[in-house]
Amino acid sequence: MNSPVINKLLPYIKLQRNDSTPLYLQIAQGIVKAIQVKIVLRGEKLPGTRLLSERLYIHRQTVVAAYDELAAQGWIEILPQRGAYVTQQKIKAPHPPIITKEEKEKQLPYQLYSNPVLDLSSNVLHSSLFLTDGTPDYRTTDLKLLNTFLSAASQSKWLLNQLNKNIHSENENLKNQLINLLLIQKGIAVNAEKILVTGNHKISTLCILRTLIKPNDIVVVTQPGHYFINMMLKDCGAKLYTVSLNEKGLDIEELKSILAKENIRAFYIHTNTLYPTARTLSEEQKKELIALAKTYGFAIIEDDSGTDFIFDRQSPTSLIHHDDQHTVVYLNSLEGLLPPPYDMAYIVAPSSVIRELQKVKNTLQSTSSPLIEHALSEYVKEGYFLRQAQRLTKLYLRRRNQFSVLLDSYFDRIIDFNPPHMGLAFWVEFKQKVPLLTICRNCERKGLTIPQHILYQDKYITAMRIGYGHLNEQEARKSYKNLE
Repeated sequence: MNSPVINKLLPYIKLQRNDSTPLYLQIAQGIVKAIQVKIVLRGEKLPGTRLLSERLYIHRQTVVAAYDELAAQGWIEILPQRGAYVTQQKIKAPHPPIITKEEKEKQLPYQLYSNPVLDLSSNVLHSSLFLTDGTPDYRTTDLKLLNTFLSAASQSKWLLNQLNKNIHSENENLKNQLINLLLIQKGIAVNAEKILVTGNHKISTLCILRTLIKPNDIVVVTQPGHYFINMMLKDCGAKLYTVSLNEKGLDIEELKSILAKENIRAFYIHTNTLYPTARTLSEEQKKELIALAKTYGFAIIEDDSGTDFIFDRQSPTSLIHHDDQHTVVYLNSLEGLLPPPYDMAYIVAPSSVIRELQKVKNTLQSTSSPLIEHALSEYVKEGYFLRQAQRLTKLYLRRRNQFSVLLDSYFDRIIDFNPPHMGLAFWVEFKQKVPLLTICRNCERKGLTIPQHILYQDKYITAMRIGYGHLNEQEARKSYKNLE
């Protein structure tokens, strides 16, 4: 018998078998985090020890030991013949963290407030071979050319003088170049008052969330969704409601059902490369989404990242094309083509929103970087950026096609997939349930690291979002051999 809590609980239990912390303590720590962020509520029944051990692929006694530890700490109650329940009593103060004997010797003289929401899964790369959720291959960037522009900027006395100025100024030259790129690549016409340039995609995202979202605001996201974005939203205090992704793109009827009952603040969505499925929202659904935003008065945060490389169709329109009521806050970046620190990001929004975003940006980002900004501005102005985009689109198209052939060759009988029309990731669904975490551990032993955030497994789906752009032909073949 399945447990309704187990699918909520599993993402918080991240077992690291090479860690010095015993597995039963790692399980206990994960359950505590789920309780702290109210993923599991007071009074809820935890999954049985047998079921949890089967889903974690460990011995049942390990789970029994974890539950005993949680009961000793006061987090749960174990009732004979009934099972384990999260304690009904309100926890007035944080329980002492479950720590190992080794850690007790290093306790701090002050209380450290732990943030379990931001305790994201991570993998240490022990080898040069790894999978991602769809990142570029920065080895293909002409860094020598970029550094030539940076070197030229460092010869300017005026720019060098700007380094000493502790101000949050904007490089108007760079902003104008980005405005031109938006018009050429996306067909989006915008003036300087409606665009904000930031250091990278994460800073832009934080600026938007901290400006628009307050604690207890309801934000709609897609399911399956973006693990890191959801964690950032929860850290802002947002209550997340989910709308399912399907073959058509988005379950609009499910969204309407939420809107009929709740007053939502915003909808965060990747419209043209729906994360993680890599599908595209249809033009009809885009227009319907804009109409719903107007009717119910919520903001749409449109993340258009991952659309630099379009292979076999015309460039799709963004929601902002259909927006005449200022409902859309548009987000994109250069990270698909340029490595840090050149991976600038930008936000397009009404001027009143941009002014508020600027205030938040000033608290998150250090003062302007005149040398980097000038070098990037000249790089774009001279046409190198667009030429690189064209060159890499051809390269990634070859890699996409090769990746598709490899998937067919190695896994045709056990998976379903469609080559993406744009972006650098495949959405791969397994025809039968397979233990993805066990596969990850086996691959790790063979020299291939698979991060947990690209895995999607519950009672409905077993799937992976597999990036291919960062792998050359030899690396891709080697990866598949390790996956067999």
